[in-house]
Amino acid sequence: MNVYENGNGPNISIAYEPADYSKDELGEFTGKYYSEELDANYVLKIIEGKLIAHHIRNGKINLNPIKTDVFGGNFGLIEFDRNRIGEIVGFRASNGRVRNLRFERVRF
Repeated sequence: MNVYENGNGPNISIAYEPADYSKDELGEFTGKYYSEELDANYVLKIIEGKLIAHHIRNGKINLNPIKTDVFGGNFGLIEFDRNRIGEIVGFRASNGRVRNLRFERVRF
């Protein structure tokens, strides 16, 4: 679907299958992620069956699955990146003011 708003566009919408992750599948996203640009860490955990991002200043942020490897919440939109063998290596965060802010997964 193409949408034109106030003479701008087109904004192209593409149909997708909504994601429905089990608790075990959500575990794949957990871990620590670091943004060099912000010098900030987020820790992703599962709490009560939901994926939660935690930041020392911002507290807990619910991440709701939208489609495969994409989550949304009051944080904005998070798109996880995978390497050639399917491992999650980081994510890109976008919201009203920021696009594709990179967070690398920290390996312990």
